[in-house]
Amino acid sequence: MRIFTLLVNVYDESHHGGTQVVAQETGRRLVERGHEVTFLARRPNRDIPLQENCDGVDVRRYDVDFRPAAIEASRKAAKRLWDEKPFDVLHTHFAYCAIGPSLAIPASVPRLRTFHGAWDQEADAGWGGPEAATIKRLKRGFRRWVEARDIRRSDAVVTLSEHSKRYVLERFNKAPASVHTVGGGVDFKRFVLVADKKSLRRKLRLPADGPLVMFAGRLVRPKGPFELLAAMQRFISIEPAAHLVIVGDGAERRALEETAAALGIDEHVHFAGYVHERMSEYYAAADVLVLASHIPETFGLVTAEALACGLPVIGAPLGATVDILKGLESRLLMKGTSADDIFEALQAFFSADWSRALGPDIVRAYALEHFSWERHAERVEQICQELIRKKR
Repeated sequence: MRIFTLLVNVYDESHHGGTQVVAQETGRRLVERGHEVTFLARRPNRDIPLQENCDGVDVRRYDVDFRPAAIEASRKAAKRLWDEKPFDVLHTHFAYCAIGPSLAIPASVPRLRTFHGAWDQEADAGWGGPEAATIKRLKRGFRRWVEARDIRRSDAVVTLSEHSKRYVLERFNKAPASVHTVGGGVDFKRFVLVADKKSLRRKLRLPADGPLVMFAGRLVRPKGPFELLAAMQRFISIEPAAHLVIVGDGAERRALEETAAALGIDEHVHFAGYVHERMSEYYAAADVLVLASHIPETFGLVTAEALACGLPVIGAPLGATVDILKGLESRLLMKGTSADDIFEALQAFFSADWSRALGPDIVRAYALEHFSWERHAERVEQICQELIRKKR
């Protein structure tokens, strides 16, 4: 089976967004299962080759100078690939990148879409000023149209959680039989347990003693970092040895640093920046990860990675976070996403007997049972084969 996979914007080893991780891990394992997989993506700079082989996956790229031209550039690139060697399934991961190729590929080719979240909800980022409301409204409308077009034309949709499945069914009116929940996975060779947490903390230049709370993600307001800082101020007042390590980068980093200083807790807050290759170490060094995002997670890759490292996660009662954490310990779910909710959850976690029972071995065992890229790829393979049979 030859599978043609379209990625979000770029395919680059320096880019590690959740959509690319899912597509990359799925593609690798489909290759291991004997299939041909081709990725098509925009080339972000001329230092990256137009074509290369990444773990058995054939990666093709096209050049484009400005975003609207990407539709035509991707259409031409997809047409060249089709003329070179037709494929059996068109598998899309991002609606905008699928517009051009969907025009080039015959309608008889089965189409599978993996849904990673509501694109229109990201339309608020990066705009300010008096024109912001109009720009946001136009962006949301355009994104809804593009998303609906791609999902409507897909023969089947894969969602990474039951929450996402409900969203797709309600928003896009897809037939329930065409929407399949296939949970994501974790690279358990990379995300591992460590025996000596104190030594690891010293290696990372973090305090060896005291409660260590972790935040991981883009430093933008919807992820809840400002509420977490406010909660930490209260938590530090009752746990003076407590510290917060913030892993990630983004537009709000300077504002967060200034906020930590204004709250008088800057000596208790460590900004690690973007540390992709060392994420496993930070997970293993912390005592708990806090996810206070105001936007529902469609899967929660960070949550799964943390659990694989034996790290408990306190999460917002939204989206896939609920699906993931309720099976481990429902008391890990906060009441809401406010600073008060986060503080109460931290206080309960560090003082309760139930949390002490969530040892690293127990947490990792839960992750091993529920998050497997091999199972994900196997189910995607089955869905592709079903689509091919129906189209014949």
